[in-house]
Amino acid sequence: MKGLDFGRYALGSCAAVALLVGCGGSQPPIGAPGAMPQTMATAARFDRGNSWMLPEAKSSDLLYVSTAGDVLIYTYPGGKQVGELTGFQLALGLCSDSAGDVWVAESDAGELVEYAHGGTEPKKTLSDSYGPNDCAIDPTTGNLAATNSAGPYHYEGSVSIYPGASGSPTMYDESFPSTITYDDAGDVFTVIIMGMYRTEMYWLPKGASGFSLFPGPGKRKTSGVLWDGAYLAIPVYNPTTHKFPVQRFEVSGGKGKRVGDRIIFNDWNEYGEYSYSCFWISGSTFIGQVGTNSIGFWKYPAGGNPTSTISLGSQQPQGATVSLARK
Repeated sequence: MKGLDFGRYALGSCAAVALLVGCGGSQPPIGAPGAMPQTMATAARFDRGNSWMLPEAKSSDLLYVSTAGDVLIYTYPGGKQVGELTGFQLALGLCSDSAGDVWVAESDAGELVEYAHGGTEPKKTLSDSYGPNDCAIDPTTGNLAATNSAGPYHYEGSVSIYPGASGSPTMYDESFPSTITYDDAGDVFTVIIMGMYRTEMYWLPKGASGFSLFPGPGKRKTSGVLWDGAYLAIPVYNPTTHKFPVQRFEVSGGKGKRVGDRIIFNDWNEYGEYSYSCFWISGSTFIGQVGTNSIGFWKYPAGGNPTSTISLGSQQPQGATVSLARK
């Protein structure tokens, strides 16, 4: 997907994976997928009756930012707050589809919740009792993929894929999956946390029966993965500077070949060695956390200094996505 339309598939997550850092152990065998009916989450549902949205939101491109208990909505790229979705137990990763509908990974409630662009009431709720952390939408099929903190076969983690973002998912056992993304061909990529200083990239090619190791960044520590419309954007840890410059990888023939220079985004909150960074990409804009309670915007892939920031007050970002209004 090229140009402005890619914004519909931009996504990001930053907090959930930090809970997994420092958990050691080797990678178990990749389990065979199976259609697994989900049980309903038993956690009490919070009151979402205080959600609000200004009328102008429906006709504006929007940036959604989750902050655990709430989801804040801003005009994009203007940065004016025009709404807030409330009452979540632990809202982490966000993703959006081609219609501009936004999905919220409600980890503690064990749900994936869909909202229409600029809407305040849930449009659809999928049960995912294994604790969803992040999500992504397949632009070729509309399938919804989510990484989870638990799994059906007692593994510490799994990936759920809902056909057409509905019904019961196909489950894949994966140890400690963090961020997840689709490319334009419908391939799925996820970062697997192997320990405090090591991650691996796994992928599920479209039509494949299971995940396999994706070459590219290798076993160097990375802090997530996003499809930028042409390449996989992967922050790769530099042990000398203790930073995560973004590298881009070409997906061709099952191989990950690095293209271009490493991109540095000054003032991006990259968290050093002990957790995983917040970053999102929408078209020619890189969006990431600045300090503890702000979101910054950078030119992508130019990098450098942020062009503007949005203060979240006392709240800390957990995930984000850009949802485009229908023109």
